[in-house]
Amino acid sequence: LTTLIGSVLSHPSLRPGNLLIVPGKKAWVARLDAVVFADGGNLVDCLMLGCRAALWDTKVPRTRAIEYRAPGKKGAGGKAQGERMDVAAQGEEEGRSALEPTTVSRVTDFELTDYWDEGEALEGRDTWPVCVTLNVLPSMHFLDATLQEEASVSLRTHVMYAFPGGKPILQTFRLAGTGTSDMNQIRGLIQHAEKYARNVWAGLEAKLKEEEARRGIKAREKFYGKRR
Repeated sequence: LTTLIGSVLSHPSLRPGNLLIVPGKKAWVARLDAVVFADGGNLVDCLMLGCRAALWDTKVPRTRAIEYRAPGKKGAGGKAQGERMDVAAQGEEEGRSALEPTTVSRVTDFELTDYWDEGEALEGRDTWPVCVTLNVLPSMHFLDATLQEEASVSLRTHVMYAFPGGKPILQTFRLAGTGTSDMNQIRGLIQHAEKYARNVWAGLEAKLKEEEARRGIKAREKFYGKRR
């Protein structure tokens, strides 16, 4: 399970861009721990739902870059300055023209900013998939198997889909068990899995957004209540 989930969620294509703090020097590291207290069947699907919900709720602290300048260096206005520390919020220089001359970044450190929501959500969270496990029989397949049903099925497929912007993206397809399958059957299983995964995705997405809005209201009230 660790290998399966880790190989999916740690793939470079799903790596959030806002974990980077100082390019080439510092970055946040996201660690995800999943604990199974009981197993009644269909464990992979449940774990992926839990992992996606946890990552959706994860916040990255907002930071400001800190730049140190040695004595005698010219500042942004062209005037010589003494030793100083410049602080710039992330994205402050995004409005510069691409034709302006650039210099090597002197950013060496960062500081945290204080804001009511305690940070920003991880980028690309709409690309983290949900999993649908199809238990395959000779003439049919079924979902949400119990432990006894899983033991009696010789072939299962773990199909992971994401739907960023409503577009289906197949992230993972894996066969498990001792049974065999042909390409025609696999093609059909993938098509069925997309339909099931879209329904799971829609239900989970609605719940996550509802909870996020509720927590946002409580966090804002708590933050501004302390400042009064």
